[in-house]
Amino acid sequence: MFEKDAPNSSLTAIRRLRVSLVDELEEQIDSLLDVLVTQEVFTRDDREDVLGHPGSRGRVRKVLDILECKAEEAAQLFLSIKMKTSLNARTGLCVL
Repeated sequence: MFEKDAPNSSLTAIRRLRVSLVDELEEQIDSLLDVLVTQEVFTRDDREDVLGHPGSRGRVRKVLDILECKAEEAAQLFLSIKMKTSLNARTGLCVL
């Protein structure tokens, strides 16, 4: 069995949560994208590809599409960054 197909993998979680992630992250996608590049989860080329899509919801979908092509480790980092970014948005703190 491939790691990306494991039932408890981060990639599986992202697939399962895709619709809710688009709703949840649309207001935070630009800052999230900056963190993904800074943490080297995404390349600058990935960032340009995402920014080429119209609208924040389209950008979130593109981020999720790119993650599908990356390793499980990238998906784990994304989920960790997403949780921190969501916490920051709710509390107004910067803990990254």
